[in-house]
Amino acid sequence: MVAMLIDGELIENRNRGPIHLIVLDMYAYKSVKSLNHIELIDYEHTEYWEQRGYSKNAWIKS
Repeated sequence: MVAMLIDGELIENRNRGPIHLIVLDMYAYKSVKSLNHIELIDYEHTEYWEQRGYSKNAWIKS
């Protein structure tokens, strides 16, 4: 989910705007605080936290 508004107003830079990416049901290390671009790739990418030993499977168990 991509959020562009907070309480009906555009997200400002002071709130780490202009866009937030929201990843529901996953631990926060699989998400980002703010977003400045989206890149589509056709290969598996090892991210920052996985390079430091965190699991690629970050789904929160219900």
